[in-house]
Order: sequence, then C-alpha cells, then structure tokens
Amino acid sequence: MRGVNLKYRYEAQTPLGLMASFSWQSGKRGESGGIPGGMSWRDDVKATYWSLMAGPAVRVNELVSLYVLAGAGTGRAEVKEHISMPGYNGRFTGSERRTGFAWGAGVQFNPVENVVIDLGYEGSKVGAAKLNGVNVGVGYRF
Repeated sequence: MRGVNLKYRYEAQTPLGLMASFSWQSGKRGESGGIPGGMSWRDDVKATYWSLMAGPAVRVNELVSLYVLAGAGTGRAEVKEHISMPGYNGRFTGSERRTGFAWGAGVQFNPVENVVIDLGYEGSKVGAAKLNGVNVGVGYRF
C-alpha cells in the first residue's frame, strides 16, 4: 500500500519534546479467472489504513533525536466479488472496519540547520491483521 506520513515535533529549550504522527495508506487489488464450462469470477479488494499517534522525543545532541509513538490505527477493507456461470450471475459486496493499537519509533537527523531527515518504523494490530511499515522522510524545521 502507498500513502503519506505527516509528523509534527514540538521542542522547547529542553532536550525533551513531543512528537505527533498521522499516517494514511490505501491500496487496491483485483483478480479474475475462470474454469472450463463457463464459470468465471472477479474479486476486487480495496484496503485503507490510517493512524494517529503521539509520544516523547529526546534530543541526543544537535544532530540526532530519538522518538517513540503510541496511538490508534484503523483499517477498512471493501470486497466486491462477481461470479458468472451458465444460468447464474451473482454479486457480493462487503466491508469491514477495525481499530487497534498502533506504535512506532524512529530517529531524526539534522544534517544542516532547519532540515530534518526522518527514519521511522510503524506497527499496528488491527483485528487479525498485523501491519508493519518503514517511513523515510525529509522535513523543514521553522
């Protein structure tokens, strides 16, 4: 799945700060087939996931900061199925939405003033699905 990850970091004059993160991802997949005798089928699945997390960030030195995040993740799956065979045409649609615990951790580098390079991990358990992802980003500090 492809998506976006937005982070906001608040840092006062102390090494301890606050990080907030929002992720959104979406993907589609379709399959079809048939067998001799005229039966054919088509399945289309669309999945969407989003999370909202927050946690502490610690500045190790002028170049490196570490952070951990916790929050909630929500996943939704929509399925459309079409089956066709002699004397029968059937359609099925369904969707399911689940919310679960989401967590993350990462490191931020400041190679030059006001520029940040972010490397992070995000995991979530939404229903029976376990989701894992890596986020790589570049940001501007102002």
